[in-house]
Amino acid sequence: MLMLFMGMHTSLLGPVRAGEPEWVRVADDRRSFLLEPSGRPFVPWGFNYDHDRRGRLIEDYWHQEWATVEADFEEMKQLG
Repeated sequence: MLMLFMGMHTSLLGPVRAGEPEWVRVADDRRSFLLEPSGRPFVPWGFNYDHDRRGRLIEDYWHQEWATVEADFEEMKQLG
């Protein structure tokens, strides 16, 4: 019964909204990024592995050239 009451009470409060997202801008040092307006550092991370050096999409060649995909992922692992 308590859970039912809590659910009804929460639904009366309306939807929960996140604050406005901050914009990312190039920092004054032109070597890093900052969130605007807070000024907190923004550090992008990750890899965008969607195509190879010849511009082919991974899904077009991974079955035939699995060794190439493995080698690329090993290289990414070494980068950290």
